[in-house]
Amino acid sequence: MILAAGVVSARAAEVIVLIDGIDTGRGTVAVAMCDKGPLDECRQFSGKTKATAETLGYHFSKIPAGKYAFVATQDINESGENERNMLGMPKEPFAVGSPETSLMPPPTHETIASEIVEGRSNVVRMTLRTMTGSQKKKGVPVKTVEEVPLIPVDASAVPLPVAGGKKQPAPVR
Repeated sequence: MILAAGVVSARAAEVIVLIDGIDTGRGTVAVAMCDKGPLDECRQFSGKTKATAETLGYHFSKIPAGKYAFVATQDINESGENERNMLGMPKEPFAVGSPETSLMPPPTHETIASEIVEGRSNVVRMTLRTMTGSQKKKGVPVKTVEEVPLIPVDASAVPLPVAGGKKQPAPVR
């Protein structure tokens, strides 16, 4: 969780992000949520961990209530870059919005944002995919929040890789 100058809104919420379809044992999985801006720059609140299971959960606490877009990536080769092909399409697994989110036209913050409500745990589920389809293996049971170990996300900034390999620090608000 990243909060400017330690200021926490009185309208804080808990957010649990479950990411399915992880290619276990390969690289790291990062998730970010932001309240505005281009999805490639979404890193207002972010967390990252090794790809140790097919489903990972991230627990964000004391998040100000509001509308947030969610983005996840799996950096298979741990290059620290959001690698893209010559057409600008992601080369590694990613998730934006829900598993049903259409990629054509490309999603925007407004088209994938979810309402995060104060005073309760908000659960967001995402499935990693490549440009050719879902990473989720058929027949793998969907795990519930109780079955997935949750990774607490603290105040340290963990920026997601951005296109072109330019890493940017998380913005301070």
